Amino acid sequence: MKTIFARIKGETPAFFKGVIKVGIALTAIGSAILGLPAGLAAAGVVFVVPSIVTTIGGLITTGGVVATAIGNLPVVNPENLPK
Repeated sequence: MKTIFARIKGETPAFFKGVIKVGIALTAIGSAILGLPAGLAAAGVVFVVPSIVTTIGGLITTGGVVATAIGNLPVVNPENLPK
């Protein structure tokens, strides 16, 4: 556990900072897609959103969360991590 916390606190390489940004963007897009049916219903629009759309939104959100989590783990100097 000490190693994981040290990795999260450590400096992230430039490439993985980009992975984190893409992951956050994917999470936001997927969340917007998942919220689409509720937003349409609140606006009084009678439109049935196909279930494939919400499924894709869930997959995009999951991919974004995973990319963000994976992007946080690499560090610049892994030699300085506790054993």
